[in-house]
Amino acid sequence: TLPEEPIGAVKQFAKMFRYVGVIAPVEESVDVDPMLNDLALRLRKLGAHVTLGYTSRISMAVSYGAISAIVIPDWDLVGDDLSEKIRLRPTLLEAMGWITVRVHALEVFADPQTLAIRIGDLLGMRVSAREQTLFDEPSFEETAAGWGESSQSNDQRLLGDKPPHWG
Repeated sequence: TLPEEPIGAVKQFAKMFRYVGVIAPVEESVDVDPMLNDLALRLRKLGAHVTLGYTSRISMAVSYGAISAIVIPDWDLVGDDLSEKIRLRPTLLEAMGWITVRVHALEVFADPQTLAIRIGDLLGMRVSAREQTLFDEPSFEETAAGWGESSQSNDQRLLGDKPPHWG
């Protein structure tokens, strides 16, 4: 008879299939990390198809053409032990045909555009070969009018606005 709790290789096999066999939730019902949401927006602007909350254990899936990748953030690693989190799960996903991209919180926070370009290049989008715009159109809040400033120059007023003791 088999033991109730699997052991050894059977335990690892059960873990792998429990990891993959999760039903995918609807994207709107998933509570997504704001940094992953920003990365997803950047990847969509580059032309990739992004699914946030692919399963309860896979935070983000990205595809372009016939190539698909799973983005594994370091703050969202799931598993019972470190070996399963870092080695077994990515190996299983790669064996199933996925590209696994492990991202660290610092690179998502510090330079998300470079990370999005790197993921795009992994998917075969050749993003780094394209000319990139440096900045998007500024929002209204980023303009002088958004701060309540007038569009006229006030240099002359500032030159004449001297304290009396300056002479």
